[in-house]
Amino acid sequence: DKYRARNLAARELLFEENFMRDIDLSDDVELREFSHNPLFLTVMCYIYAEQVLRNNAFNFTWAQSLEALVEECVDLLLHNLDSFKARDLPLAQRAALARRRSSLVPEKKAFLQHFALELYAEGTNVFTYETIRRKALEYFRQRTQSEGVASICNDLNSDSPHNPNIARQLVFNGLFVLVDRNESDGDLLDFPHRRFREVLAASAVRTAAGYLGYLERTKGVEVPEFELVLSKAR
Repeated sequence: DKYRARNLAARELLFEENFMRDIDLSDDVELREFSHNPLFLTVMCYIYAEQVLRNNAFNFTWAQSLEALVEECVDLLLHNLDSFKARDLPLAQRAALARRRSSLVPEKKAFLQHFALELYAEGTNVFTYETIRRKALEYFRQRTQSEGVASICNDLNSDSPHNPNIARQLVFNGLFVLVDRNESDGDLLDFPHRRFREVLAASAVRTAAGYLGYLERTKGVEVPEFELVLSKAR
């Protein structure tokens, strides 16, 4: 309804019966099952509406797999999900919002994939902001040859809320959810769903170097659910 209130194109093209039919006819059984999860149903609604308006059509295939939808969701979160909400803000406020949330998109995605795999290798279920910051600093220090990495590392070392580093931006992007309040060690965070962690980690393993590193890091760590996702990804 919010989308249809936008403009004539949205009113003409968006209809919930078509949306649900596409899900029901999907070959991905897991995707159909996950549509009963409120989080994923919300993700599907958003992705469907965005793709319908982007393609200016409703008769195309969009619900191909759960993994594809998760990857699309991550991309949307990293590419400033609030752009429509911020459209009426003054120019300076829009620039501040973009600086706080929308910079360094390729670097963020590469680190997220690495971070998700690190969590599996360490057997870690939840983490703090400080964990993200520390892991990001370790990750980018090993990539000093890449352009802009020195600036990323400097920002991670200064850790100023007024100049959000890449770790803080990831939190602002909505990539993580609050699991528990912990005043002494920091609030505990996690991915919105285990599927986000699995899909991102699987992307990190797709290269030969990534796979060898995964085998080395996960010796003695049992990750049966991730192994299943990984077998599909390969």
